[in-house]
Amino acid sequence: MLNIAHITDHYSAASGGVAAVIKQLSCSLSSYCDCTEILCVRGNPIPPGPKVHVLNITPLWWAKPWGWNPEIKRHILSLVSRDPKMIFHIHGLWMAPQWITAWTLKSNQKPFLLSPHNMMDEWLWCRNGPWGSLKKNLYWNACSDLFRAAKVVHAITPRERDRLRKFFPDSRIEVIPNVIDLSSVEHGPEISDGEPEPYLLFLSRIHPGKGLELLIRAFSQARLGARWRLVIAGPMASKAYEKEIRDLVRGSGSHQQIDLIGPLFGKEKWSLLRRAWAVVLPSSTEVISMVNLEAGACSTPSITSRETGLDDWEQGGGILTPLDADSLAKILHNVCNWILSERIERGRSSRRLVEQRYSWKTVEPKWLELYRSIG
Repeated sequence: MLNIAHITDHYSAASGGVAAVIKQLSCSLSSYCDCTEILCVRGNPIPPGPKVHVLNITPLWWAKPWGWNPEIKRHILSLVSRDPKMIFHIHGLWMAPQWITAWTLKSNQKPFLLSPHNMMDEWLWCRNGPWGSLKKNLYWNACSDLFRAAKVVHAITPRERDRLRKFFPDSRIEVIPNVIDLSSVEHGPEISDGEPEPYLLFLSRIHPGKGLELLIRAFSQARLGARWRLVIAGPMASKAYEKEIRDLVRGSGSHQQIDLIGPLFGKEKWSLLRRAWAVVLPSSTEVISMVNLEAGACSTPSITSRETGLDDWEQGGGILTPLDADSLAKILHNVCNWILSERIERGRSSRRLVEQRYSWKTVEPKWLELYRSIG
C-alpha cells in the first residue's frame, strides 16, 4: 500500500487544473493507499474524499502573497518522522509550500516527485514583462538546486518535457498526460438533455492566458446571426481583468449575444457542457486542458489551440485553431454551420478519443508504477 502527500498552494474548485489533477490522483488511487494527505495554504479547499485528509495552513499575514508559514516545515517533518516511506508529490514551484517542502526533503535526504504543471512555459515566464521575468530568473537561480533534487520530474506532454530539459538537464523526466475520470461525468456518456443548443461555450478560469479576448473578437467578426450566443463561464482572475473583459464585450459588435455567467460547478457545469454546440478554448499556454477533456467526455466537440497540448485532437471530433482572430472567426463560422448529424458525430468521436487516450483507466498503471519507483 502507498502513502502519498500532495503539496500545493491552492486547492479549491476555483483554482483550475492543478487542483483537479490532485483531486483525481487522491481519489482515484485511494484503493491503493493507506492514506493520502493534501497540504495547501489557500482558503476553501475541495472537500476530501475517502481516506484523504486535507490540511489547509493559513499563511502568516505579512507573507500571505507567497503563502509562508513555518508550520509547513514542521508538518512535513512530522510526516517524514511518522512514515519514512511517505511519498511526497510537489505540485508547482513558485510558492512557499513547494519551496519549503523541497528544502526540507532535500535536507533530510528524502526523495520526492515534482510536477511543474507547465509553470516553466515560456509564455508564462514572460507574460508579466521584464520585471516579472527577472523575478522568476532570480528565484530559479536561487532555488534550482532544491527542485533539481527531485527523484523524478513529471511532464504532462512531450512538449513540456522538451521545455523542462532546459531547467532539469540531468533529471529523470517522465511523461504522463492529464486525463479525466469518465465516471465523474454525470448522466452517462451520451447527450441526454435533448439536442445541443446554439451557443458556443468558454469554460475556464478567466485570465489572460486563456485567449478570451481573442475569442470575443473572433465571435464578433464571425457574424453568426442573432440566434447564436457566446457563453463565458468561470471565475475571474482579478477585478482589473474583469473590467478589461467587460469593456471588450461592450465594445464588440455582438455584446447582446455574449453572456458572462460566472463560475459553475457540479451538475450545472456538466449540463452546460453537454448542451453546448461546441466548446472554445484558444489558450496561449496550457498542458492538456481539462476543459477540453471534460467536453469530449460529454460528447461535445471543442475548438482549441495546439498550445493546449492536444496535438491529436483532430483525430477525434475536435478542431485546432491558430491564435489569430481571422482564423478563429472562420472556424466559428464553419462550426456553426454544421448540420445536426455532423455536430453529434463529432461529439461522439471526441468521446471515443478521450476514452482511448485520456481516460483514467489508461494512465492509472503509469501513476502506480511512478509512485512505486519513488517509494
